[in-house]
Amino acid sequence: MTDITRTRLVFISIGLFFLVVVFFSLGFGLFLMSPADKGGADQVFIVKEGSSLKEVAGDLETRGLITNKTLFVLWTRVKGYGKDIRAGEYSLSPAMAPVQLLEILRKGLVILYPVTIPEGFTRDQIADALAAKGLADKKRFVELTRDKALLRQYGISGPSFEGYLFSDTYHFSRGMPTSAVLDTMVKRFKQVVSPLVDKSQGTGMKFEEVVILASIVEKETGQARKSGRLSPQCS
Repeated sequence: MTDITRTRLVFISIGLFFLVVVFFSLGFGLFLMSPADKGGADQVFIVKEGSSLKEVAGDLETRGLITNKTLFVLWTRVKGYGKDIRAGEYSLSPAMAPVQLLEILRKGLVILYPVTIPEGFTRDQIADALAAKGLADKKRFVELTRDKALLRQYGISGPSFEGYLFSDTYHFSRGMPTSAVLDTMVKRFKQVVSPLVDKSQGTGMKFEEVVILASIVEKETGQARKSGRLSPQCS
């Protein structure tokens, strides 16, 4: 084989390689921007806690929301979002392009359901209210409220989270981890109690006493709402 022939073969191989790359890129781009079904209707899609990227992509393909799970997985990893898809319940449509679906899943734009926890509800009543709307597993919620390691993590010295779950209207997603539901309620409580803790500095009040004071404030606020003394902007 002459040098000229070898050179031709090299150029032909390079040319074919670039053609393959171009065709693959065009096909990849077409997949990312093209909906699976432009006339498709919205549907509820659930990403379970602990689901892998491949499992999510497989479910999307099975439900007709994307046409190629392999390309979806590849693009998600190229973007560095492989571990960013969040658990929860979503409203998705095959009329959405794969790039749009990925953005919704990685940003956690889940369907939210309102649940109101009335003032004075016990831990078990809160668990019942959440379970009734499918927002938390009752048994798991109750177990977490008395988890000693979790109590230490939040700096609570009592035997449970009883009294630390703030009564309010929340918006949770079905499929959201029960621990995240508990975390939201405790953080809301701390948000309300924080100003009282700051004001109690130098008074000798213990944290537990501040908690009792916060409960009184919460109760009074709830009564004011019921009697209409607070405007919606203040509630």
